[in-house]
Amino acid sequence: VYQTYSNWGGASGTVLSGLSVNTVYRFMAKARNGDSVDSSLSGASTSLYTLANAPTSPTVVAASPTSFTLSSIHINGNPGATTTYSLCKTDNGSTCASGSSYVQGDGTLGASRVWQSESPWLSNGITGLTLNTAYRFLSRARNGDSVETADSSTSSSTYTWASPVTGFSATNTTDVTTLQ
Repeated sequence: VYQTYSNWGGASGTVLSGLSVNTVYRFMAKARNGDSVDSSLSGASTSLYTLANAPTSPTVVAASPTSFTLSSIHINGNPGATTTYSLCKTDNGSTCASGSSYVQGDGTLGASRVWQSESPWLSNGITGLTLNTAYRFLSRARNGDSVETADSSTSSSTYTWASPVTGFSATNTTDVTTLQ
């Protein structure tokens, strides 16, 4: 499509719509003079990725007294090949907690964000938690240019398991059974 410089938005440029989420695009241009003579194509422009979608709330399920499995990050239409995610524990439901609140690649909590695709998060779970304690988590996506989205909405508050019963005894006296 041939248009004047000002029709293309001048120094401000123009907004393109209908592009795919977190996908790399390259553009080339050429000029045409008043006699309809075309210049040669420009060199390829810098590659840029479109933005990733912010994930929706992650889903965690208690797996033990000190761990959760992550059943979904809810990737919200982001392509798997170019999108990475980060997870953190939240105390207030809207921001990452201070201190060691970021889920690390091995599932423990640490002081800095770790970015990886969805699959490793679903495999490793979240470990090193306190028993019988409620936790909430946030996730964030990052596109191929490392531009981050806003945090997701918070996961539902989920408790780790309580301490397991290690033993009990029962006595039976005619009509009453007592558990201790």
